[in-house]
Amino acid sequence: MNISFNGFENSVATFIADGATKGYPVALSDSNTVVDADSEFIGVCVNTSGQLAGVQLRGYVEISYSGEAPAPGYSYLAADSNGGVMAADTGDVKRLIIKVDADNSIIGFIL
Repeated sequence: MNISFNGFENSVATFIADGATKGYPVALSDSNTVVDADSEFIGVCVNTSGQLAGVQLRGYVEISYSGEAPAPGYSYLAADSNGGVMAADTGDVKRLIIKVDADNSIIGFIL
């Protein structure tokens, strides 16, 4: 058996895309509308089609991080404006960080 968190409580919703990029954390920019996040984020854009974006709001994601590697456990994260996340001192939601790959600057966490 292999370790896997993919599929855990995945929940994806469709929003209007106002500059949302696949694989990037996104934030609400208007009613029903998401944009690439520059700090707080609601989820990760998993696909785009025309003016629409599928946003994963719950479940496990792996994404790049910048700055100091976040420690496993519950921590605040913020979007880093480069398509990844970074450790933060405060925020609305603490995320459960499960995986830290410091060699490739990737973390896995529960939204």
